Amino acid sequence: MTVCPNCDETIKVDPGPEEYREKVEEARLRLLKALKVSCWRQFESGTLTEEAVQALVGIFETIEDKRYTMIHSSDFQKYWQVRGVSSKIKEKLESHFAPEEENGVVPPTSR
Repeated sequence: MTVCPNCDETIKVDPGPEEYREKVEEARLRLLKALKVSCWRQFESGTLTEEAVQALVGIFETIEDKRYTMIHSSDFQKYWQVRGVSSKIKEKLESHFAPEEENGVVPPTSR
């Protein structure tokens, strides 16, 4: 909003492209900061482990350094892999509870 110097009327002024980009960037940084604070609060309440908080905050800080870039699911993909003893238990459960083949048709799997 700006005021006309001749008639003192208030005039609405739309932001230019550069001002719009800066506002979007400011909002992006605020969102990332809020996500980091949320992670630490969840850690304090026992919902997240220290390892999870460090991984998440690390991702958020990496994204913060890249202007105009938001978080995507692919940023978390390497943490989706089940490792160690958990992967062996998962394989055993899947093989034990897998449906039997009927009429030579293999049922779909969810991988």
